[in-house]
Amino acid sequence: MNLIQKTFITTIVLSLFGVSIYFFIIQPTITDIKGFNDRIQVERIALENKYTNRRNIKNIIADVSEVEGQLSNIENKMIIKSGDEVEFISSLEKIASLNNLVQKISLRKTDEQEANLATRYNITINLAGDYIDTLKYLKDVETSDFYIIIYAVNVTSNKDKKADAASSGTVKTNLYGYVYFSI
Repeated sequence: MNLIQKTFITTIVLSLFGVSIYFFIIQPTITDIKGFNDRIQVERIALENKYTNRRNIKNIIADVSEVEGQLSNIENKMIIKSGDEVEFISSLEKIASLNNLVQKISLRKTDEQEANLATRYNITINLAGDYIDTLKYLKDVETSDFYIIIYAVNVTSNKDKKADAASSGTVKTNLYGYVYFSI
């Protein structure tokens, strides 16, 4: 064999060796590296989501504790304590008197039995007087220390000859709602 044949055979052997190294070592390694990269990206996104969720949970816990403090104040206003019934009625009468309105209050215990914390009573408030004074009454009731849940309001004009002389008009107003008294 001459030198050219030896060189040619060596080149072919080295080329086959290089190709086999590429296909059996380098290509699988590149595939593994891409797979590891994909798994790392998925894990990174999962960790970011966990971090965001944890931060959101901490924010929610902080919000819940803030709202919890506010709810205790609302609960104290919403449920009229046993023994404060007279004070509740008196405050409504005082508000009506301050706003020059004639008022009739009707309380009825509901047939529904709800939570053991309080008993629900339907309340009907009938008002007669000037329209502007009625609006002031509603504003004063809204800012009072007691909580009345009003679900219907009926306002009708009081058509008579005396009402025509009034500037804002005389109206009859019926408020329908409910209140909670503690047991």
